[in-house]
Amino acid sequence: MDLNFVMALGIGDMLISWGALEGVKHEYEKIHIFPCWEIITSYRNNRHDYRQFVLDFAKLIFTDEKYVIHAENSTKCSDVKHVTELGIPCRVPRAQNLLCDSNHYLSKPYIVIPTKIRGCNRSTYNMLKDRFYEALNRVSDRYDIVILGEREVQMNAEYVHLGNNLIYGIYNDIVSCVKKIVDLSIPKLGIDIPDLNNLRKDCSIMRDARSVITFGNSGGFSLSSAVINHQISYRDDLDTWIYHLYLQQQEIVTCTDVNTFINAIDAL
Repeated sequence: MDLNFVMALGIGDMLISWGALEGVKHEYEKIHIFPCWEIITSYRNNRHDYRQFVLDFAKLIFTDEKYVIHAENSTKCSDVKHVTELGIPCRVPRAQNLLCDSNHYLSKPYIVIPTKIRGCNRSTYNMLKDRFYEALNRVSDRYDIVILGEREVQMNAEYVHLGNNLIYGIYNDIVSCVKKIVDLSIPKLGIDIPDLNNLRKDCSIMRDARSVITFGNSGGFSLSSAVINHQISYRDDLDTWIYHLYLQQQEIVTCTDVNTFINAIDAL
């Protein structure tokens, strides 16, 4: 028996889909994966180079011979909840061996801070940021603070739709508030296409970090949690449909309380 699977195309969506399908692939002869290109048409101006990035990323993680990735358009649009609509149990994706490409030159113990926030209200971030940066400066005596991600979050059509209260960058805050940093950021992302080689190098850096500190529920959270050995995640809600699974992961400290969040950083 074969399975036809329509896949949403955010990085987090693809990782969650992969994690779920890995748990059931033994039940099928072939799993045919159809990218939901309508999302690219609506939010990425149907750009060929973004389509190619999606296909390349999918080929990177869907390596089992049971998977067949189809480049043609799916017959319907989908979001990642298509997994549960098919009755497939979700699992936290763990993909260090697929996403991490090589060693890197960082040697001193370090903490990683991604620069983009998605899914954590700007008002929440503004409320806690002074205490957050004070905590980072305290632990910077023991760890380098490594910045990954874009210096400028470009507002593509999807981001404009969601609004800059839910998607925004904190690069300027980091460099102005943290006394010792290792800046490995890139100029911009959002309209520009991600570079897969750079993404895999970032994954290697996050894998070897003492901790990765994230906010919200973005694809960046899903990507980092797929490769980390330790993560501290601040969220201002826990009602997103899949994220209860991450609460069960010992290596991920999920916080909705500011004091718990700051204490977790201080404990590093």
